[in-house]
Amino acid sequence: MKTELQKKINDFLNNNPKTEGLKIEALDNNGVITLKGSAPSKEKSKQVQELVEGREGVSAVVNEIRVKSDTETEEEVTVIPQRKPHQPSVILRKEKEEE
Repeated sequence: MKTELQKKINDFLNNNPKTEGLKIEALDNNGVITLKGSAPSKEKSKQVQELVEGREGVSAVVNEIRVKSDTETEEEVTVIPQRKPHQPSVILRKEKEEE
């Protein structure tokens, strides 16, 4: 179930010119916001994180935004969340097969 904070953060990201064109979703766990989705650069990913960190009600941000270049194709990933919110998740990427 979406929390009020989660709704506010997602509305903020969807209507912010700095995040236009990005497919980022925010999930709330008692004020700890987890960002999921993809961004074209590490800088853009960090910018989104900093925007969310400044919002009222946010106690911490876990950035799970995947950096994806224009030439990169979608790849299969598995995200293994950690038990404690301050620990980053582990992301496993499936190796691309040689053609």
